[in-house]
Amino acid sequence: HEVTLTLSEPPGGRVLATASRRFSVSAEPRGAVLLYHSRPLEIYRPRWVLRCIESILSQSFKRFDILELDYAPSGFSAVAFYLNSTGARPLPPGVSHTLVARPLANHARAAGALARMAFSRGYDYAFNCHLDDWYPPERFAREAGALAGGADVVSGGFRYVRE
Repeated sequence: HEVTLTLSEPPGGRVLATASRRFSVSAEPRGAVLLYHSRPLEIYRPRWVLRCIESILSQSFKRFDILELDYAPSGFSAVAFYLNSTGARPLPPGVSHTLVARPLANHARAAGALARMAFSRGYDYAFNCHLDDWYPPERFAREAGALAGGADVVSGGFRYVRE
């Protein structure tokens, strides 16, 4: 597969960021959760962030790591916020977390930077996640299955956190 992720201004506007990678899915494919934000607790309710991280950690597909980018940067980690708020439960076995603090102009630039990081580290899949959404437990497994079956890009499977 060769996959190129392009983020542009709608509709058909200028390209803000791109990242591409040629890969073949390994025998034990591993995914990267792309989690990027700028001062999220000023934008989202804390319970939304908690629900999002809980839904990521509850996925039936367990072979993933979390790549988190704070592009404000304020030093905030959504994963650390979740762990501290829920009694500091550890991450599931085999799941690692990387937090990067790097100033970037906007959400699209942050998404591109994180996608390039995931591709450069050799992940087979990238699961794009937003802190105001939650994900059914089968989302990563469904997307990984579609990608392993030959799809180039699969997206969807989120739910807005409702009040």
